[in-house]
Amino acid sequence: MNIMVKTLAHPTMVIWVMPLVMLYLVVGTIAQKYMGLYDATRLFFRDVVIRLDGVPVMLPGFPILISILLLSLFCKIMFKSPWHPRRAGIIIVHMGVLVLLAGGVVTSIGAQEGYVDLAEGEAKSFVSDYHLRELAIYPVRADGSQGEVLVSFAHETLTPGVWRSFYLGDGDKRTSISLRVLESCRNCKIEARRFVQESHQGMATKMQIVPQELNKEDERNLAGLTLQIKDQIFLLLENIPSQARIDLGGQEFVLVLERQIRPLPFRIELQNFNREMHPGTSLPRAFQSRVRISEPGNQGASWESLIGMNEPLRYKGYTLYQASFIENGAGAGADVSVLAVVENPARIFPYISGGAICLGLMIHLLVGYFIRGGQRPRQRRRHLMLIGLASLSCLVVGLTPGPSFAQSLQTAYSAQFAQLPILHEGRIKPMESFARALKKEFSGRDENAIPWMLEALFNPEKAQMIPILKIARRDIILLLDLPQRPGKLYSYQDVLRAFEAKADIWAGTLKQALEDENSLSPAQVELISLRRKLDKLSTVLSSLSLFLPLNVPTDPPDFLISYQGQSLTYLEALGHQYAIDQYMRDLVARKGDAFEDYTKPERQMALLSFAMASLRQAGQVSALFKVIPISEQSSGQVFGKVLPQSLWQSPWDHVLSGQSSPQTAPLMVAWGDLAMAYHSQNKQDWQVAVNAISDYIDRLSHRTTTQTDLDAQLQNIWLETLYNQIDPFSLSLYLYAMGLLGLLFYFYVPRSWVLFLSNFGLWGGLVFHILGIGLRIYILGRPPVGTLYESVLFVGMVVVLAALWVAAMRPPSRQIWLLLAALGGVILHLLAMSQDQSGDTMLMLTAVLNTNFWLLTHVLTITAGYGFCILCSLLAHFMMGQAVWSRFEALGAEMAATHVTLSSHKMMPALQKTSLVALLFTAVGTVLGGIWADQSWGRFWGWDPKENGALLIVLWLVWLIHGRISNKFSAPFWVAGMGMMSVIVALSWFGVNLLNIGLHSYGFTDSAAF
Repeated sequence: MNIMVKTLAHPTMVIWVMPLVMLYLVVGTIAQKYMGLYDATRLFFRDVVIRLDGVPVMLPGFPILISILLLSLFCKIMFKSPWHPRRAGIIIVHMGVLVLLAGGVVTSIGAQEGYVDLAEGEAKSFVSDYHLRELAIYPVRADGSQGEVLVSFAHETLTPGVWRSFYLGDGDKRTSISLRVLESCRNCKIEARRFVQESHQGMATKMQIVPQELNKEDERNLAGLTLQIKDQIFLLLENIPSQARIDLGGQEFVLVLERQIRPLPFRIELQNFNREMHPGTSLPRAFQSRVRISEPGNQGASWESLIGMNEPLRYKGYTLYQASFIENGAGAGADVSVLAVVENPARIFPYISGGAICLGLMIHLLVGYFIRGGQRPRQRRRHLMLIGLASLSCLVVGLTPGPSFAQSLQTAYSAQFAQLPILHEGRIKPMESFARALKKEFSGRDENAIPWMLEALFNPEKAQMIPILKIARRDIILLLDLPQRPGKLYSYQDVLRAFEAKADIWAGTLKQALEDENSLSPAQVELISLRRKLDKLSTVLSSLSLFLPLNVPTDPPDFLISYQGQSLTYLEALGHQYAIDQYMRDLVARKGDAFEDYTKPERQMALLSFAMASLRQAGQVSALFKVIPISEQSSGQVFGKVLPQSLWQSPWDHVLSGQSSPQTAPLMVAWGDLAMAYHSQNKQDWQVAVNAISDYIDRLSHRTTTQTDLDAQLQNIWLETLYNQIDPFSLSLYLYAMGLLGLLFYFYVPRSWVLFLSNFGLWGGLVFHILGIGLRIYILGRPPVGTLYESVLFVGMVVVLAALWVAAMRPPSRQIWLLLAALGGVILHLLAMSQDQSGDTMLMLTAVLNTNFWLLTHVLTITAGYGFCILCSLLAHFMMGQAVWSRFEALGAEMAATHVTLSSHKMMPALQKTSLVALLFTAVGTVLGGIWADQSWGRFWGWDPKENGALLIVLWLVWLIHGRISNKFSAPFWVAGMGMMSVIVALSWFGVNLLNIGLHSYGFTDSAAF
């Protein structure tokens, strides 16, 4: 027994088992892409023994490896760890991990989860399983209703060809029955039955089932059975209302293939369901269900509650979460609310363990700092004052409008136009942000976005000839027979003509995309993307075409005589639509369709009618330019109250929907005046029109009784314009690069003024970095980590800030930390720019992410952990590079004594401490993520790719730290392992996004593949 305890408690056990755990974690995560989340999780993380097809050897399953680690940790704590106050932090951490692993065991044994889908007014007292299907047999009551289930069989246990015998009914009506499964599939495809026999009943007379490839999401698989009872053959499909009925001894029974159900000790009724979408998008901002809980055995006992995203209901050991909803397309009242129902006896364990791990790591770091590390060195006040002065100078320079901004706004009136509000992608933003997002989406760059937008809106004929659509792939250029151009930019007309010439190829590609999108080649995907951009550009070009002048006949009819020699817009001609249509009907009745037989005025009228019809057709899909807020009066509701920003419309939508009103007429007139002023190049009229639009929006925000969102976003318009003007992240990148170049120069020419310039660049870059993140926080009203682009910027700030702080506190190693700050700032800025290839970066969040509390706690913590991991990797690379370089120098000078070894490297203690800080943030962040998952999805851990990625970082750090403490890893191996942290972070942070699977359905990207 003593030998077993000693073996389990020895660090070697962790050193050898941990790599296997990480290997399973990586392979199981990748397998989810090809096997699906359910099957891969069951095979790699839940089965005690792994049996792979075609492999005769059985491998120990994940539970066995975790059990070994659990026993090892228990033996280590109880029998081998010295209980000393200085080791209090380590002991608390290990106890927390022990509680976490124990909770995982209890959860895997006793937890149950499922879902309840309810329409408004519907009530249920059972929960359906997410994955397990069963064949259930119900009796039919005398009134035709369905009774309680009599017998059920798990779908996976129904082996084809095997007869099953059992009894149905009670007493004298007890009847023996036998059935045999003829066909069974977990995911079935339905085909028309070719040969029908007399024994086929119900659906089996018309269709048959054929097994097909399993869907990656098991919930989407359609299970099916073909079974025989006596001489009758029935076909059963999951969730198909048509049921198989059999008559046995005068009693009728129903056979149903359904999700496995479990009874609930209460009844849940959905009273109403509400969902809120981000304005102008199909992205849910929030959704919630009001439910009534009642207990059938306790008459009159009931409870009402509101269940929302991240706001569960806990009732008698069960937790009900707002998981999702099913949109039926018949209005919000027809939606079906999907509630997750979880019963987990170990739910409290992760909360206890998470707190213990966080507390223990903090105690360990503080003890190491104050007891073993001694007092921190004295700060150099003069140095910090110079840094502060440099940072302040950079801030003043950045806030001063530079020539680049003046050049981008080429005309005096475009600056005023740039600040007009527009609703785009769920939020109100300045016109400049809208123009930048579109131009970057079309061409990959956002310079001079406002001048391009002015041409596109007010002079679309000229804008059609501007090269704006970027085609990066050479094979697409060759396919469309377009000329090779250095910038790979093509105009709307170029691409439109090319698509018309290759209509057959485009039609075939579109048909293939509709049939099976996964079968498309990368070139076909790019072709579809290009067509979508072309269609989107078309809507931009037609956004204000209803205000643009049309050609008036030289000799017009009487009803247009007042416009003779003047301009006529579609909006003005709309008032004469009936007269124009009647004129054309009379003309066709008199002269037919032969255009050459018409007189010149008649031809001009025909062209005017055709132009109006074309404009109307294009305007029907021109809903992108949402600049007209709609009041409730115009939508038939209470007079005088203005709706929130969700009812903003484009001018075309406003006219064609018939919601024009006296309240919105001044705004429509102002936009028309703006178009005429642009064409006449009248700056005074332009100024008047812009002021009229701004005054209208300002009065609107003050009239509304629901001001919170509208006023806040309108007030942020000037701030977002300032953000666009400064472009803080470009400035911070330039300054970081300046600091990096200065440091490299300093290593060759060690002059104090060179080091000062490097400090100036690095601290100035940090100022702009923090300024940019701060502006985004204020504008969006949330923490700056809602998207992959934002998280990269935040991680970069953590790396630079931490490195500069250590450089200021530790003068002997200042140059090393300054170099790490410069490298981290430049590399992560370039990485962020790779995620900013198209569209707006200030995106609205899905409902599950739309919570500032969890964004502030979990996401900030885990991304800060990424930052410290990257700092560890940079420091390790520096140490290895310095060791190799010193060896070359020593060999050249034949002085081996000058060789720098990693074991005695002066930065080794700093790397050890940084790795502990990285472990603190990543471990706590991972636990907080599990708690968030418990609050949103009803389970602490689900082996989702992003969850596995975060766990992989923690396990890698734990493995390296334990290997170094136990002296099992040499210094070079340990430093190299820390250098690999950048690879582990890349896999966990970016790599999982390339799988495009999992409950974390946000952050997927293809731009990280390169």
